[in-house]
Amino acid sequence: MNQYHILVIDDDTAVREVLTATLLNDGYQVTGVADGASALHAIQEQPVHIVITDLHMPGMDGLEVIGRISKMDARIITIVMTGFGTIDYAVRTMKAGAFDFITKPFSPDAVSLIVKRAIDVLKLKQENHLLRKAVRDQYRFEHLVGTSAPMRRVLDFVQKVADS
Repeated sequence: MNQYHILVIDDDTAVREVLTATLLNDGYQVTGVADGASALHAIQEQPVHIVITDLHMPGMDGLEVIGRISKMDARIITIVMTGFGTIDYAVRTMKAGAFDFITKPFSPDAVSLIVKRAIDVLKLKQENHLLRKAVRDQYRFEHLVGTSAPMRRVLDFVQKVADS
């Protein structure tokens, strides 16, 4: 079983089941829910790597779901799908932080490809994080000579701003 967990949010049961079956067949862990509130609860219950959400749902729409998810965990990649595939909707979702935009009806193969690209991005981000940590650990300031108070303040300041 794949280590990546995907959350599918759609109020249309048939769409949710097709996406869930497709992604399970691809080897991912998949959870399907019918609305934004259930999705936010599911994310709090267990780690999620990718969210595929419908744009138009009763209650909380897809854009609001994306906003709330990014506040909960900015590492989660969001993909939006809709039956209203206009350029305006695509631009709005991308500005909201979505990784990609899928129009309904969709091909299961196209969804699999988009999810694979999202997984590749997750892997690159994780590798980048590990490399940054390795470099930071290798070049720590403990190896520098200078224990005076002014030198410690400089080193503390450099440590705080190093990532930026």
